[in-house]
Amino acid sequence: MLKCRRRSGEQVVLPIFYKVEPSQVRHLKGRFGDAVNAHNKKLDQMVVKEWEDALKEVSFLKGWESEKIDDGHEAVLVKRIVRRVMSELKRLFHLSVPKQLVGTDDRVEQIMSEIDVNFNGTQIIGIYGMGGIGKTTLAKVLYNKLSSHFEKRSFVANIRENSAQGY
Repeated sequence: MLKCRRRSGEQVVLPIFYKVEPSQVRHLKGRFGDAVNAHNKKLDQMVVKEWEDALKEVSFLKGWESEKIDDGHEAVLVKRIVRRVMSELKRLFHLSVPKQLVGTDDRVEQIMSEIDVNFNGTQIIGIYGMGGIGKTTLAKVLYNKLSSHFEKRSFVANIRENSAQGY
């Protein structure tokens, strides 16, 4: 994990310090020290050094300490981790839109007000108009705003061009 993180800079590592403090991992105290020392005799020193370096690096990453979350209540810990992981995953599937859009907020709010907030009856949102007026950008903003509410979703761009080519 850490090799990928170092190479690409995009790999997300979310450490969970389960019944251990990051400083114990960093300084190889307690169980971590015992485990590394046990392998010291059996494995190549380079492998053990890689493990030590990786554990030290992970100990400095922001993560969760199980004993510090709601007095060690595991269900709360799991909920927080799931919430964070889902947030990371959803971010990966957002469509690319310019950061500084002009004039889309009012249109987005207008469409959002027309949609059933419980999504009971809304199945398809169609946006039509002349070319070049921002329909695709508006659709992408809406998709990013609404997609997390659905288990399955898709964004069909350039439908006219794609359907004419037989896709």
